[in-house]
Amino acid sequence: MIKKIAVTPYNTMESLGWVVRNLTGFSGRNAGVVEPLKSPHTFNEGLTCRYKVTVIGDILPMEKGRLAIDARLREFIGEGDYLIGNFEGTITEKKSPFWPVAFDQRHDAAIVEYLAGMFRPDKTYLSVSNNHTGDFDEEAFSGSVGILKSSGFNVFGWDERPYVEVNDDIRIVAGTMWSNRAFARALPIDGAKDHLKARAFNLLYPHMGYELELYPRPEIASRARSMADSFDGVIASHPHCPQPVTAYNTGGINKMIAYSLGDFCTGLGLKTMQYGLVIKLEIGQDPAGRWVVGSAHWKHTECVRSSPGTFIVRPGAAKEKR
Repeated sequence: MIKKIAVTPYNTMESLGWVVRNLTGFSGRNAGVVEPLKSPHTFNEGLTCRYKVTVIGDILPMEKGRLAIDARLREFIGEGDYLIGNFEGTITEKKSPFWPVAFDQRHDAAIVEYLAGMFRPDKTYLSVSNNHTGDFDEEAFSGSVGILKSSGFNVFGWDERPYVEVNDDIRIVAGTMWSNRAFARALPIDGAKDHLKARAFNLLYPHMGYELELYPRPEIASRARSMADSFDGVIASHPHCPQPVTAYNTGGINKMIAYSLGDFCTGLGLKTMQYGLVIKLEIGQDPAGRWVVGSAHWKHTECVRSSPGTFIVRPGAAKEKR
């Protein structure tokens, strides 16, 4: 259930934990709750790849910095047919009356240019279903969505558009476990199963988990598996650091669950906010005609300052608890 709180989406004790992790670094608690896989990994054999779908981590504000993409990473992303990302923040010139208490996420309009230069906007699908959906008022939210749509991007993840059709065979469904404040457009994760499409590949792209934790908590893992009983794959966001990519066997199919892809880009320059995963799925039909994930490849990334005013997203290494 979505909760309203001024500074974080959590209750008091969880908020204190969030503060501690921001000060001391990643938490390594809950290691062993799920079994991490190594890339590449074949989830299901015996199918012909029909589509390659690439998913990136959180797209955070660049804080007036310029965004560049390493050529090796650009090539990896460009091999996909479609790109999916979590657009965290609002494109607006409005200033939040709660700053710096609420840490509202405000994008500069230049983010549109940077994203368009990375991958075709008409093949890019941006979810706005996250805890920062309601950082500003409804007018600012609608204006931000309008800017993205007018630039050719496919936008989804609010109450009026809970899912998006990539094509006749692939549907992406969004939903958030968290919201920093009450907002009518926010899309709770609880209703995600209502939007399943028959005879198609249904990818759940939820916003859930806890920030700066390297592994999912048992209750999050249980919730993800429950979702995977209905969906054909689950790729989550919110923890702001990569968490394991795992396999879950249900109904005779190995479903992929990626608990967090971390952060794709940010202009904050904070060590704890610079790490991410880019994952590329091969999707097709198995001999029984069911839509499944075949093989998947993923790369660790880091967003670092490359020169004054410029940040580059480049291949990186997996990070452990400090």
